[in-house]
Amino acid sequence: MWRTPATAYLLLALVLMALTACDRRPRPGATGCIEVTVQDSAGHGLGGALVGLNGSSNLGFTDQYGRYRFADVPAGTFTVTAQKEGLGSASGEVRVEAGAAAALSLTIAARPD
Repeated sequence: MWRTPATAYLLLALVLMALTACDRRPRPGATGCIEVTVQDSAGHGLGGALVGLNGSSNLGFTDQYGRYRFADVPAGTFTVTAQKEGLGSASGEVRVEAGAAAALSLTIAARPD
């Protein structure tokens, strides 16, 4: 039926590749991301807020719209803290699923004088 063993191996390899390409289940060690939005009490995005993923050295600053994205975060539950100089800080918990983006919105209210 098969003209050469190489043809049979090629066909087998193609079938296996097609089967694994259809498997979309999360794999152990797979990562997701966290998309954070930091805003003031009026709902305006806070650019330049320091955002950190607690328990790691993963830090960054929000863009002019108050957004920051943590990439390649392992699946699990994390606490994110945001701080804006002169205003204060806020924290929130988020669950990361492998292969997905988790959204978290944090509001930093102005400190009373």
